[in-house]
Amino acid sequence: MGATDTLVKFIHKTELSDIPQEAIDITKKHIIDWFATAIAGSNEEAGAILHDYANEISGSNHANIIGTATKASADNAAFINGSLGHLLDYDDMGFSHPTTCILPGLLALADKNNISGEKVLLSLILGYEVFEKLSFSARPYEGSLRKRGYHPTSLYGTMAGAAACAKLLGLNVEQTKRSLGIAGSMASGLSQNFGTWVKGMHGGNSSRAGVVSATLASKGYYADEEIIEGDHGFFHAIHIQGNYDLEKVTENLGSPWAIISPGLSVKQYPCCGGNHRALDAALSIIKENNLSYEQIETLTAQCHPDLINLLRFMKPTKGFNGKFSLDYNMAAAIVYGEVKIHTFSDEIASDPRMREAMESKIIIEQHPEWTHEQTSQGTPIIIKTTDGKEFSKSIAIQNWHPTKPISNNEVEEKFRYCAENSKLPQHNVEKIIETIWNLEECNDINSLTSLCTF
Repeated sequence: MGATDTLVKFIHKTELSDIPQEAIDITKKHIIDWFATAIAGSNEEAGAILHDYANEISGSNHANIIGTATKASADNAAFINGSLGHLLDYDDMGFSHPTTCILPGLLALADKNNISGEKVLLSLILGYEVFEKLSFSARPYEGSLRKRGYHPTSLYGTMAGAAACAKLLGLNVEQTKRSLGIAGSMASGLSQNFGTWVKGMHGGNSSRAGVVSATLASKGYYADEEIIEGDHGFFHAIHIQGNYDLEKVTENLGSPWAIISPGLSVKQYPCCGGNHRALDAALSIIKENNLSYEQIETLTAQCHPDLINLLRFMKPTKGFNGKFSLDYNMAAAIVYGEVKIHTFSDEIASDPRMREAMESKIIIEQHPEWTHEQTSQGTPIIIKTTDGKEFSKSIAIQNWHPTKPISNNEVEEKFRYCAENSKLPQHNVEKIIETIWNLEECNDINSLTSLCTF
């Protein structure tokens, strides 16, 4: 059997009873986290534009859209909700950003077809498995992929979304292969758009592709059934021959489940994950020593040039670009002592202290000679004070990493924080949280998604 066939047969045979409770419990945390980030995204200027677009294209009332009373077709709702969920770069990360590529499509189809929360849970966990196996099979070469401008989230996310949606709709093996075949020709996403609103659409496009692929396949639409391993297929086209290992696609499926290991990190800061270890270290030094902005003479962040290739905006004047800027995040840390959603507004970017900090206090020290072992130890931070003191710290594993997992209370608090400035009624906030914790008891997912319309 080829990689596509083996993967699809695993998806087809797996039921929720085959999945350990630990995986289910972790998945619920990530569902709460995704709803949090999508609600926060719906409150942004870009979110308003997406809502306006929804009003223009609305014709069918199949699925709910977060943050508006407008409904849309399942594919368009998946696109808008997926885009909202990834807009602020506040959604989970690890083997890229899978939840916002998979969950919105499942919610849209479940809305349309009155499908239960239990089936959404199962399909999402299987989507994670597909995403991670595709990613793992080419992980040693991911740097090359990124340097050519590809964003792995939207590539693997499109395939994972199609697999998950096929499971949700109860497609047979042949139909599921075709769903993946259709999705393979819809996978896209360029890192040139990092630091802009378009990056959020990478999650939206993947979610929409999942809905379209599975729906067409369910109707008999013909597509290649060896899309992963084919000579002109997904891996050969995206990674180029020799830059992937097909055996790893089907190795140890469900042993352990991807959502358990390697697992996913929940983001503590609404910016690219490349900033997070540096932020943990810098903010820790500042808080432990009660340092004010005026007391800090310089902050030096040491890193390999590959990190700056990712966080490529230097001294940005547009707040949203700051999500992909190490010096911007370090400046925010010393100026405000925190990094929040509003940190990436143009108003903050133009704060005279932020401009001063990036110009004269923040030093980015690149070390091309560093080995992978050295870079894995974090982004060392050195803070020098005006009275001659020096503090240093390096954090190898950021907060809310799978090995330092977010607690149930903490993910609930993140949800409440993200909902603060939205029009979501307080009663709905608590009801959403409660519903997700008890998702197996939800007979119709509409009872959850309808709570997010306002």
